[in-house]
Amino acid sequence: MIETLIKPVSDIVGKFVKDKDLQAKLDHELSTLFHQANLILNWVVWTFTIDIVPPDIDTEGLMTLTLSLLGLSGMRSFEKYRGVARNNMREENVKDSYKP
Repeated sequence: MIETLIKPVSDIVGKFVKDKDLQAKLDHELSTLFHQANLILNWVVWTFTIDIVPPDIDTEGLMTLTLSLLGLSGMRSFEKYRGVARNNMREENVKDSYKP
């Protein structure tokens, strides 16, 4: 397929360049460029056609824990917003028997 593209482009360049040595050099560079482009295109096609399968993860327990914690934190935030949140861990609320 690449060879079919090189010849027409080389003919178009040949109409503007009259020096044979320069024409041969440009043809060689053009051929090299098309082959490099073909390698890059093949790499891109190969890269995006690989089927990547993510691992199966048992998310039942994880979702239960995550949603429970989100629910508790939402309730805590709502209590703070309403001004009814308790804070029993303050030093003045701790009983004397728990103090060192």
